[in-house]
Amino acid sequence: MQAFTKLVAEGVRLIITQNSNVSLPISPLANSQHVIQLAVTTTSDRYSSPNDYTFRTNASTRDEAIAQAGYIARRLKESPAPVALVTMQDEYPVTLRGHLLSELEKHGVVLALNQDYLPQETDFRTLIAKIKSAKVQYVVFLGYQTQCGLFVKQAQELKLGAKSILSNTPVNNREFFEVA
Repeated sequence: MQAFTKLVAEGVRLIITQNSNVSLPISPLANSQHVIQLAVTTTSDRYSSPNDYTFRTNASTRDEAIAQAGYIARRLKESPAPVALVTMQDEYPVTLRGHLLSELEKHGVVLALNQDYLPQETDFRTLIAKIKSAKVQYVVFLGYQTQCGLFVKQAQELKLGAKSILSNTPVNNREFFEVA
């Protein structure tokens, strides 16, 4: 918020923000001061409205859910297998989960496991053991780069053997790959 105020005072009329937790608090200021805000990896459904000054450069949570559900449905047609959904208890992943559950239902996909985790969690070994015992082949892990990287690393160490681990937009960055 301070950086936004400083930039606007210096005459900046276009800003780029990243992630919903940064973009959302700034958007009312951008709109009231007629500053164009381009948001990278901001997926919150509450961000951007018609006729405002905020724009996203990526998909919304609904669009993300449609793509993920379509991918899973196609894979299950080729090779039926149990699916797990693992969700961080944070606004963006929880919102995405809601849309994803709705989209999976449209495809007739029933989950073998639907598990939550806390944002500060770093040890996913117990969860991975549950996923293994359910013989899950497709894991949708919703959260952020650090936790997803840790999950993938621990899943590999414990030889999870899933055919696919899907995640969400913010995970596609350098930190995820360094952690994983």
